[in-house]
Amino acid sequence: MALLSVVTRPVLCRPSNLQKSWNSFLSLRAYGVQFSGQRLSIGSFQKRGRATRSSPVQCPRHATQLFTSQAPERVARSITQWHPPTDQDMWEQPVLIMGAGHIGRRVALVWASALRPVTVYDISKNTLRSSTEYITDNLAKYCLEHGTHPGPVHFTSDLREATTAGKRHGLKLDFSAAHDTEPKSTRKKGPWMVIECLPENLSLKIAALAEIERLLPENCIIASNSSSLMTSEMAPHLQNPGRLINTHYYIPPRNVMVEVMSSSHTYEGIFPFLTREMKNMGLTPMVVPPGVQSQGFIFNRIWAACKRETLAVLQEGVGQPAEIDALFRDFFHAEKGPCERMDEVGLDVVANVEEHYIEQRSELARSGEKPLEWLKKTYVGRGDLGEKSGDGLYTWEEREALKAKHKREKFPEVEEALGA
Repeated sequence: MALLSVVTRPVLCRPSNLQKSWNSFLSLRAYGVQFSGQRLSIGSFQKRGRATRSSPVQCPRHATQLFTSQAPERVARSITQWHPPTDQDMWEQPVLIMGAGHIGRRVALVWASALRPVTVYDISKNTLRSSTEYITDNLAKYCLEHGTHPGPVHFTSDLREATTAGKRHGLKLDFSAAHDTEPKSTRKKGPWMVIECLPENLSLKIAALAEIERLLPENCIIASNSSSLMTSEMAPHLQNPGRLINTHYYIPPRNVMVEVMSSSHTYEGIFPFLTREMKNMGLTPMVVPPGVQSQGFIFNRIWAACKRETLAVLQEGVGQPAEIDALFRDFFHAEKGPCERMDEVGLDVVANVEEHYIEQRSELARSGEKPLEWLKKTYVGRGDLGEKSGDGLYTWEEREALKAKHKREKFPEVEEALGA
């Protein structure tokens, strides 16, 4: 059954988001956001006020069912040499973002900010709705600030459309090829790069990447946005691990740094090509030297050590969250301390990441196991996960007081990455 396609142009170019000098340039007829999957009304889906207490959060059920039997059966051939896409290829073929969540939508915004086409894929209609709203509210503003122009963004819950790019016509992408209405000889199939932005779960990522790999052009780059999982752990499960690479975005567009690391099999030519394209998008790539594998890449190893020792201080009763954060803010002149940031990320996510670090690096077991067990028993097991559930290392009331303090001190509100 063919799915509906809706163009929601007026939402992207909300006058409230554009300066008057740009109103005529970004006309309602010029730029559009397409959603394919179901007709959607655009509105706010963010609930305000205190969150309700919940049990430990697991990966959404739909996250393990990303791929459907409707997907085209096309097996990627193993190649011995990688050829970069041409400028024309990158004009016609989109960057595909797998996962429209907190980080995926922000990565999509950056890649769509220089007339580049982007496809955002997720099977959750609610996630696609909120992602559509985020990009329509922010893309034009971001382009104005950076002197660039937005490209077409296509939202879909149909895997056939996500992996099948038709020819580009101006500022629209024609996805008729997804439904076999165009002769094969004239089709241009698939994205030139896939960026996986799924929950921080190794089994989920392996299953998703192994499945979608069969549907992609053989030169398509497959990038994982994991914050702690190395693509070398995923590589044995792919037919062609040479095009697999870690690209760890933090919280774009606020953060422009991207850590890049090989899968141990990544084709050498991908590094100079991809880092150049990232710089063209206003990003700053930091490349882990080829041949080096680092659990947590560069910064997250440092941040993991800070989290680990913070939890040890709490577990041993040496200090309280407010004391630790006050010392951290005073010494580093930071906006927030490690306890407040862990509450924002989610204590269940912190526990999962720390558990994976210990599994992969046995030397961390001695210092990390007791604080991890304490965190799981005292907070995660009781459903106290931080901001997402209400209480965490701070109670909801304490966190609200901290937010008010930050505003009085003129610290900007900071969005945290769920996979940090």
